[in-house]
Amino acid sequence: MFMTGLAIVGALLIGIVGIYGTLSWLARRRRTPGWEIEAESLPAVSRLLPTLAAMTNSQRFQQSAVEIFQNGSIFDAILADIDNARATIHLETYVWEKGELEERFVGALTGAVERGVAVRLIIDDIGSYKRGSNVFEQLRAAGIQLHIFSPLTLTRLHRFNERTHRKVIIIDGSAAYTMGHGISDNWLGDAQDEEHYRDTGVKITGPAVKGLQAVFVTEWAAVKHELLYGDEVFPPLEPAGDADICVVSSNVGDRYSYVELAFTLSIAAAKEEILIQNPYFAPDPDIIQLLGDRARSGVKVTLMLPGGATDSYLLRLAARHLYPDLLESGVTILEYKPTLSHQKVMIVDGELSRVGSTNFDCRSLELNSEAGVIIQDKAVAAALKAQFLRDAEHCTPISTKDLKKVSLPARVAMAGVYLLHGQL
Repeated sequence: MFMTGLAIVGALLIGIVGIYGTLSWLARRRRTPGWEIEAESLPAVSRLLPTLAAMTNSQRFQQSAVEIFQNGSIFDAILADIDNARATIHLETYVWEKGELEERFVGALTGAVERGVAVRLIIDDIGSYKRGSNVFEQLRAAGIQLHIFSPLTLTRLHRFNERTHRKVIIIDGSAAYTMGHGISDNWLGDAQDEEHYRDTGVKITGPAVKGLQAVFVTEWAAVKHELLYGDEVFPPLEPAGDADICVVSSNVGDRYSYVELAFTLSIAAAKEEILIQNPYFAPDPDIIQLLGDRARSGVKVTLMLPGGATDSYLLRLAARHLYPDLLESGVTILEYKPTLSHQKVMIVDGELSRVGSTNFDCRSLELNSEAGVIIQDKAVAAALKAQFLRDAEHCTPISTKDLKKVSLPARVAMAGVYLLHGQL
């Protein structure tokens, strides 16, 4: 009986390893190399954007405006813009779950279609598995054009890892949002408890809206074979502010990760300070080495990562495996305690800010379709830094003394989980 049990366990382990190996081999992973960058030869952060845009095959737009939203307040603005839409609504998202927020979006989008607005949605299949029963059928019946990204079927198991993780909404081609938020009640409220996440998003107006619209339009063309154009999609846009914005995206199947390269260039160019808030931190060793190098060169590097309030315990273990090397190099690590800190924010030298959907893990950097904005604007950077400092008041700093308290079995578990970081 004992030997039979061992055989069953062994067979299960072989099956799991086999599935994992097959998915890893078949996934269209962006094999990002270890970039050879002379940090001292890069332009200063204040002049980096043209280089960054060119090297990431991205678009750069000047004279745009940025409005920052914290937590659930962003949805009041989005839904108000949807209610006022007159031509088009384009939404691409990963998370879509049953609840109050889903009902509000269904009502607003259905109402828009009734007014004659063209509504197009791209929603990830895995990310929407908790959706309301028949809600997608309801949306289609109302006249909404809905595409399910990478549906999980027996004939597509080899594409299991191909996900759109973007969170972008473009309304009338004149206002665009990008954020870490999903369509789920976890993002409502004001991060008041562990059931309500802490997150940051931005609303863009002015010329940069064309860049986020282009991200959606090119994805729509790829999945639906329909070209979207004309003034209803790309209306003339007047200057709206002082922000210089680069819209950076990566697609499933790209040769390498443009979003990862954008992170790398921004970090390497830093001379004074790098502030990073991210919920899932398990990048390849090259990025860890780069962060350490910048810290050793005198740059103040601070990471704000989730504490015990997390929805991915394995990723937290993988991140904690990296703590010793980061701390040794001079990186400051803060763990946010009240709830899941789901923000994907980076601020460099008080000049450059990055907001969007991308995590600091291999799934975002090497597998997913991602999108976000890099903003050259001191006022925006200052506002995001002020919020970072307020969040820091609710964090616990991690020290080498804390790490010495971690047991050997726990360290082994962390190292083992990090070995699988490419699939977490």
